[in-house]
Amino acid sequence: MAEIQNAYLHCRDVLLERLGEAAPGRIQLLTGPRQVGKTTRLLDIAAKFGNQAIYAADIQGSISVVR
Repeated sequence: MAEIQNAYLHCRDVLLERLGEAAPGRIQLLTGPRQVGKTTRLLDIAAKFGNQAIYAADIQGSISVVR
């Protein structure tokens, strides 16, 4: 089994690598406890990809989408 890493920069690097894969790419699901920077990291990555990225979140039963 692969070692699980919980490092902020490692997670960013893995997400960027996977998002750079040729289509059909992967669907990425990022989960974690509150206040660890999940939204901040994903919005930063989405900004780098422009219209190629969609950030969607289910916040208290209401879907929020940022393109």
